Amino acid sequence: MNNLQQKQWPEFKNFTIEQNGLRLETRQEDQFINVLIDFEQIGSKEIIVNQKANSYGVIAFISVFINIIFGIVLIVDKIENSGILSGISGGLTVGFSLWARQLFKFSKQKVIQGQNSISFFYNKKEQVKVDNFIQELQSKKIKFLREKYMKVDRYTPTEQLKSRFIWLRENDYINESDLDTLMEKIEHRKLIDGE
Repeated sequence: MNNLQQKQWPEFKNFTIEQNGLRLETRQEDQFINVLIDFEQIGSKEIIVNQKANSYGVIAFISVFINIIFGIVLIVDKIENSGILSGISGGLTVGFSLWARQLFKFSKQKVIQGQNSISFFYNKKEQVKVDNFIQELQSKKIKFLREKYMKVDRYTPTEQLKSRFIWLRENDYINESDLDTLMEKIEHRKLIDGE
């Protein structure tokens, strides 16, 4: 599973695992973003975020709603044309519906924290797909980082190689056995090259 598409009106997200990272295409309101996030920037820690209505926004909504109802009650006797009154009430209904939809929008997201945090819509029907995609992403990330950083070449200084291998171990990209093997290769290189 190298691709995951998610839609939650008016937003959409398209995730594609590429050779050296994750391609993210997203549209939020009037903004379109297309970016490649390198595997090195993708973290391993996952958190779940529940987004709920803001209490100040709810209070403001209720206050404005009540004030407008009182305003309509006060001016209803003074308006002789029922078409104007129905137009005003229709406009207010649509406006309040849109405001309420944004205000009371509950969402659940799963976020991978890293240099660039990546968020996925995580409602009940998408949880399995998201978890499988994240598992595939992490697997390909580890494979890529192992291939890129586990090389013992003759041109990289020994201390830089050691710190690179320790970094791989600290982030669980390699195990103790891999680390021991790599350190032995460094020692063997030192003997051959005479460092």
